[in-house]
Amino acid sequence: MNIPRIISTTIAILGIFAALGGLPEPAIAREPLLIAQKNPEDFLKRGVEKTRSGDYQGALEDFNEALRRDRNYAQAYMNRGNIYSAYGNLPAAIADYTQVLRIDPNSIAAYIGRASANSAIRNQPAAIGDYTQALKINPNYVEAYIGRGAAYLVSEDLSRALDDLNQALLLDPNSAAAYYNRATVLVGQGNNSGAIRDLQIAARLFQQQEKPRFYQNCLSRIRQIQQIQQIQQQRQPEE
Repeated sequence: MNIPRIISTTIAILGIFAALGGLPEPAIAREPLLIAQKNPEDFLKRGVEKTRSGDYQGALEDFNEALRRDRNYAQAYMNRGNIYSAYGNLPAAIADYTQVLRIDPNSIAAYIGRASANSAIRNQPAAIGDYTQALKINPNYVEAYIGRGAAYLVSEDLSRALDDLNQALLLDPNSAAAYYNRATVLVGQGNNSGAIRDLQIAARLFQQQEKPRFYQNCLSRIRQIQQIQQIQQQRQPEE
């Protein structure tokens, strides 16, 4: 089975959506940057503030300090793993998400983060396993269906990929990522017309979300598929 090369673009876009396979933002209230008590919670809060301000190196230092003071601080591992993931240090991210799951085996965010990182290093079986675990905890988690669908897609299991992306759209009919990824599945199944319809919907949703780069990407893929259709029609023998 030959999956089109545009699959690589599909997975690249998927990563943006990952809570959806990647970077859940810490839900922690804003605090002053000065530390008074110097306990692990203070370092975590300051690290989150530095993350939000773009000081990622400073945030890593604070999360490291929080973990030096409490080796079982799941939130510090989670936040540090998110930064490692964002900067492409995927083995370190996987290690931190694994620590979160050691402490809290029901952390959906850690399963999703680890799944996304495993998918990025092409360990699709591990990614599928983690997405599946997340869905056992929350069967209505849209991003897990999108992520697992993409992992099945890369594994060339188009049937399961389509099932997951259909379920994602059943739960969230406005998921641009699900339409975008499903289009690649449909191309792989030879349903170019269906793929174009999905890309048109994804383009409209991306435009509404003010994501011009992804909107233009959808239009480019539509043109690519249309060109393929024209070539296929020209190669058909005359009756």
